[in-house]
Order: sequence, then C-alpha cells, then structure tokens
Amino acid sequence: MKLVILTISMLSLTVMGLAYAVPYFVEVLDVNCRGEARVPIGYSLVVTITVRNNAPLHVGVDAALILHCTLMDGSQETYSYPFNHVTVKPYTTETLETMVSFEFTTPENPKAIYSYTADVVVVVEGLISSRTIEVKSVHTMGSRN
Repeated sequence: MKLVILTISMLSLTVMGLAYAVPYFVEVLDVNCRGEARVPIGYSLVVTITVRNNAPLHVGVDAALILHCTLMDGSQETYSYPFNHVTVKPYTTETLETMVSFEFTTPENPKAIYSYTADVVVVVEGLISSRTIEVKSVHTMGSRN
C-alpha cells in the first residue's frame, strides 16, 4: 500500500513539474524587422517573431513591440504595440507579426520621432506557469541620446 501511495505521489510530482516547466521549452528562433519609408514623411516597421514549442503541451504566446523614442523636441517617449496572439502546438513553429506606422524626422512636427530603439517582449503561457523573454534592440533608427 505504501508503495502504491509513493508511486502515485512521485507520478503527480513529475506531472506538476512538467506543467510548470512547459513555458521554458519554448524558444525564440528569429526576430525579423523590415522598415519602409512612405512619401513624404511616413515610416512603417514590420516585425515578425518565430517561436518553437519543444514541449509536449500547447502553449499560448503573446508579444509586444516596445519603441523607446526620442522625439523632435528632445523628449523621450515609450510606445507599445501588440502582436497577434498564437497558440503553439507541441513540437511546432509559429510566427507572430505586428506592423507599426508613424511620422519620422519632420522638423515641423515637434512630436515626430527623431530616433528609436525597438525591443520585443514575448510572454509564453503554459498550463500553470508563464515565462517572459526579452529581446533587446531588435531594430534601431537614428541616434539616441
């Protein structure tokens, strides 16, 4: 009887350990940025993230693009843009994408962006626990003070 209880306890601890570890089996394979200027003053930035789930369970993945900007008037601003949410099946790869459009380098507009650095924050949610992955300086435009 003690052996059965011990076996059940060990099995349940193993399952709980796996459930907590699932977000840590997800890896960011690639972050790709593509920017394009639009006449006369517009600019768009498309960012894609490729993630791989190496775990035996589904995970939810959310992400945000964080722009740390210096504006034409010298002030500093931070903007956040969400990516699409995806559920990644076991042992598969998925891609998240977002597009940002803004005014860039126009002296007539003091709130236009002079320079920026883009970071990505990825949140992986498993059955019980979650994990945050930060990818710094995935794209930089201009010079920051």
